[in-house]
Amino acid sequence: MKLRASRCLKMKKHYKEADFDIAACKYSLYGNFFPSVRQFVIACLQKLGVHCLQSSYGSMPACLGIAYHLGCPIATMSSKYYLISRPTTLPEELKPSSVDEVQIVDLTKDFYQVDTEDGKAMLKLRVFHPEMSALRTVPAVSRPLIAVLMNSDLLHRLPSEIKCEPSSNSEKLRAVVDWVSKTNPIHVLRAIMESITDPNFIDYISSNVLLSLEAFCPDFVEASDMLAVLGIDQLIVPVKAPTRKLEVEKWQLQRPSSPMFFFETASRLLKGGSLMDRPLDFLYRWPTALVHLYRFGFLEKFFIVPLYSELGLVLNYTNDYLIELPSIYGPGRILRYLHYCLLMGVEESNGLTSKLIGLRPYAREICYEGHFRFKTHMLEVKPMHLPCSCSGDAFIYAFIGFDCTPEVPTWSIALVLSCVLWHQQKVEHRDCNIAECPLILSALLLAVVTHYNVECSVLTTVAEHYGSLKSLVLMKMEESGASVSPSEEKELMHSALELMAMYDHYVSLCRLLTALKEGDAEADFSSAAYNRFPPSYEMFPSLALLVYIASHLRCQEAPSGVAVRLWVVNAFLRTSDDIKDLRRLKIVVSMFSTLMEFASKVKLKFTPPTVHVADPPRCFLLKEERPPLRRNVNPTDRNMFMPMRSGNRRRSTRSSYARQLTERVGQMRLNS
Repeated sequence: MKLRASRCLKMKKHYKEADFDIAACKYSLYGNFFPSVRQFVIACLQKLGVHCLQSSYGSMPACLGIAYHLGCPIATMSSKYYLISRPTTLPEELKPSSVDEVQIVDLTKDFYQVDTEDGKAMLKLRVFHPEMSALRTVPAVSRPLIAVLMNSDLLHRLPSEIKCEPSSNSEKLRAVVDWVSKTNPIHVLRAIMESITDPNFIDYISSNVLLSLEAFCPDFVEASDMLAVLGIDQLIVPVKAPTRKLEVEKWQLQRPSSPMFFFETASRLLKGGSLMDRPLDFLYRWPTALVHLYRFGFLEKFFIVPLYSELGLVLNYTNDYLIELPSIYGPGRILRYLHYCLLMGVEESNGLTSKLIGLRPYAREICYEGHFRFKTHMLEVKPMHLPCSCSGDAFIYAFIGFDCTPEVPTWSIALVLSCVLWHQQKVEHRDCNIAECPLILSALLLAVVTHYNVECSVLTTVAEHYGSLKSLVLMKMEESGASVSPSEEKELMHSALELMAMYDHYVSLCRLLTALKEGDAEADFSSAAYNRFPPSYEMFPSLALLVYIASHLRCQEAPSGVAVRLWVVNAFLRTSDDIKDLRRLKIVVSMFSTLMEFASKVKLKFTPPTVHVADPPRCFLLKEERPPLRRNVNPTDRNMFMPMRSGNRRRSTRSSYARQLTERVGQMRLNS
């Protein structure tokens, strides 16, 4: 959480309003900009026959555990995997001889070659070999420390023993690798802690150093659970979570900056052993269908965190281009609230509400408000249960106050109701007739046309057609003299992303209710029950095109008429059969008109969740707005690592506690 806050505040230092007062087409968008990117990647992997599972917490320990269990290589684009080493501390169920070195395939480069053997073409992956890289001089047990030292968000300055130019990242890496290769790992840890200049950050940095090292430790328990979901756990020796003992509980009560705790825990992590205290298993005693819903990526962590994490959910800005505007997840809160209530109902039925450590007593969402400011939204969550005689649709309709029969095709219900939910919650649209709302018109016409376009054409052809359509929209705007300012275009883009997020929330809620209905039955995610609604990337095929069309309609006196006559007709993809195309076009126009008419008739009557708004955690406040920090640092801890203000190390008639412990822990033979 502090790292996210730090990155946001760093962004503020480089922010210049003029840099963002430009058209979206001239701005380079990057990062996780679209809410549907993740589900698109999952769908692609599944169509390729690749199993895709979601871990409970960090993906790297689970991935390492699976690789060691199965003896298979890891294909990755993350350079962190270069720093792993074979664990020497293993669970009691595993024998050292059963765990071999893991091979890493680097996906950022040419990772394969095609050779011919015995007249047959063979695909060979290129494996990364540490002994043939700059890491060859670094002991395997010390390599994870390189990742800690290179993390500038965690360590603002390197230990004084490392000499390099701070502006050069490549030179910094060379200097870090060189120093770590020559230094005992315990001495490296001591130097890291002694480099902290503010005693108030000792606990924070020491705990995050341990968390960083834990990422390189294979989680065999999580790996066993994930392989069991795939039904291939019979190929491995399953590993169960160890029983929590009293001495472990006493050990965990120590502060992370306690010398004994820090050094001994770090030593165990460098050997591949995990922390003594495992994180909360929120999947414990969930119905089988619900567990599979989460594991296969159809229930995102997004809806889990506020219930099972004391820190809450951080809803940050989506992209720095929209830095001045709030998080795109505001209107979707009402549907997230239903997720929270239903999951709380599951725990209540199991008698395990004690698992809900995030509800003390509210579900916390730390929301970006725009212009580098955050607010904490605390939701009052109450358990909800899906009655046996009630369908998922009926449950949602009752909550949002939809009391009429849908007069539209099943595939479009989620989109239309998402549009209405979004439109009714937007204060700036209170005087806007939804039937003439440029954004709703643009979103629905693209969804309808795309639904019929993909039925008779391949996706690449549809994508090329939409690429040409963008040019046509810009030309029409220029011909009509209509112009949209960069700020107006940015608002439309932000609204489109809000609408996409709302649709994703609605589809996720329907799948959650389907899984709850199935209980302990094994879910079939290829069935119609889980695929009633198209994925978001089909409903919103082009964000740019959606915004362009909405921009053009915004300048028209009768947007709905222009939408039908001009944009439905031009977005429609024709084939070589004119007669069939004419019939299809009539169906498309009729369907679009039906959806718009239905949306204009729907008036939802729902009660928003009770939300208490408060200041965010201290780290999210601007520095000038932060309250004074209470100085409660243990004097012993302060003296153990801190250098003198002059920059020289503290002189003492006897060796410091940290150095004594370094010598003691150094005898643990980390390199053995």
